[in-house]
Amino acid sequence: MVHGSFTGLRIGISTVKAFSDVTNIPIIGISSLESLAYNIKKDGLIACMIDAKNDNVYFALYNLENNIYTLKEELCSSNINDIIILLKNYKDKNITFVGDGSVVHKDNISQNFKKIEFATEEQNMQTSISIALAAFDKFQKGFIQNSNTLSPLYLRKSQAERALDGEK
Repeated sequence: MVHGSFTGLRIGISTVKAFSDVTNIPIIGISSLESLAYNIKKDGLIACMIDAKNDNVYFALYNLENNIYTLKEELCSSNINDIIILLKNYKDKNITFVGDGSVVHKDNISQNFKKIEFATEEQNMQTSISIALAAFDKFQKGFIQNSNTLSPLYLRKSQAERALDGEK
């Protein structure tokens, strides 16, 4: 998942799939949330949040231990208060918050947790380095895809679909 428009994601992924088919080079899908986790190098929990507006965030929780990133909570789109409730299961752990969603909701997060850190401004953005590190890690573990298996990862419906369903 690359953070961007629904159409932009489909175009980008279609282009990658075409290059893969022509060159027989394997593909490794990396989500925006996963790439944010790879910006953090300190062992502990990493709460990745991308602002989804209206008090919602795209969220994933990773654990970093001995340079190994492990997904602890599946990627989702949820209200920040629901994420805070979920994270209270980890209240005795050190948590580093990363991503623009953690900046937007910093006050709310700070009021609910004591053992926390917030990423720096530079760490709150995806970079080609963090994407490459995540991809290399998956490559070493054998998580390789091809044009038949790679598809966009949408954590919520498009604006048009939400409007049609009467959602925000």
